[in-house]
Amino acid sequence: MERKLIRGDTVEEQISSIDRILHSHQGKLGKKIVGLIPPIPIMHSARTIDEDGRIFAAVLPVKGRISTACFSIGKYNKRTAILEASLTHADDSVSAKRFTCRKPVEIFDTDLPVQVGDVLRINAADPTALTDVLVGILLHAELSQATAASQMYEEILKLQGANHASEN
Repeated sequence: MERKLIRGDTVEEQISSIDRILHSHQGKLGKKIVGLIPPIPIMHSARTIDEDGRIFAAVLPVKGRISTACFSIGKYNKRTAILEASLTHADDSVSAKRFTCRKPVEIFDTDLPVQVGDVLRINAADPTALTDVLVGILLHAELSQATAASQMYEEILKLQGANHASEN
């Protein structure tokens, strides 16, 4: 005869059985909690492009990496548009990447490492090639940049204690 782990004839009895099993293993469960730090979205809209081709410029306040760049081109005045993303670092060195856009929406994997204070610029190689540009960038901060991660475990314990108190 097979032994049933969950006992009870009704749903309520089975839930109570599961609850007893979980409570009996509560002290044996690991104390590891994983906190996720979502990427920081950076967005910009440019209806017209400056004569020098500048679409967007920003200083980045965290160390990490830019994983994805997304461009939505409202109107192509030529068949293709070349966008250039450049990072100017604190030592005045420059990292650059070129993106060739041919469709209304283009998504690129970039994996550009960034440092605190780097300046990100996005320019059009030919300012007359496009208008109405939307820019979306995902910036992943390094874990060392996160301050809330050290408080999460304590907050979870507080919530767990509040839930147990409300049950009694």
